[in-house]
Amino acid sequence: ATLKCPNNKCNNISSPLYLVEKVLVNELKSWLQNYKVVNNYELSDLPYKNSIKEKNAMIKQIHKKLLNLEKQKNQIYIFLEQGVYDTDLYNERIRFTINQIQNTKNILYKLSQELDILNKQIKNRDLFVSTDEDIFALYYKLEAAADRNDILKEIIEKFEYIKEKPNSKGNRDNPSFKLKIFPKLIKP
Repeated sequence: ATLKCPNNKCNNISSPLYLVEKVLVNELKSWLQNYKVVNNYELSDLPYKNSIKEKNAMIKQIHKKLLNLEKQKNQIYIFLEQGVYDTDLYNERIRFTINQIQNTKNILYKLSQELDILNKQIKNRDLFVSTDEDIFALYYKLEAAADRNDILKEIIEKFEYIKEKPNSKGNRDNPSFKLKIFPKLIKP
């Protein structure tokens, strides 16, 4: 079987499918290794972990602030009951405190969402790298072309094949083509 363009006016030259598959899988393995090195995969957790620590510290501070605001709100009730506050002062203080509580809850909600996103990014990146390593181990064990194709579809968005010059006679197994691969990166 060969890979060739169905368009009659296309200048691409066909190649044996097994050769394209072999080059594609090797390029994917190489890309994954480069991805790990360029992104310093083992050390690249540091910015995430620092951000997560910062978010957790901020969330802890916001929780403390929220508890203090709730205590303040209770004090306002006590001051009204003891006659320290009249109803006008009570209404002014309670509205202000309730507004602060709501703003603090909104900030807490946003920080929690940001923390969830950071955690998902780490999980997805780890899943992407470990899944691809497992896929390569499994790939050559599969015999059915459809199964192999399904695996490639899991990790490749698309790839572009370019071959402009035919191989010389007896040189069929020379991969004189270019592949541009667009890996599927898992996003949060």
